[in-house]
Amino acid sequence: MSFLGVFTFTAPYLPWVMLGFSVLLGNPITIDAIGIFVGHMYYFLEYVYPVLANIRGWKVQRIMEPPKILHWICGTYQEEIEHDHDD
Repeated sequence: MSFLGVFTFTAPYLPWVMLGFSVLLGNPITIDAIGIFVGHMYYFLEYVYPVLANIRGWKVQRIMEPPKILHWICGTYQEEIEHDHDD
């Protein structure tokens, strides 16, 4: 990516580039810092935590799972099927 045609960087650094540009313009960094924090939390809860919970055998596998009513409204609702395992 290119910022103002002068500075090239890769996409993962876009929030940090925007934060630096805000500082250069004299704007407060609060909103940009909150955005970076929320983005990091989303990435952790959506991609890192489920793998960690699966490895450690924790009961809650996905924290970011949307409510069933939202799945139903969007047409992606699927009934949960309970399996009887006779071992």
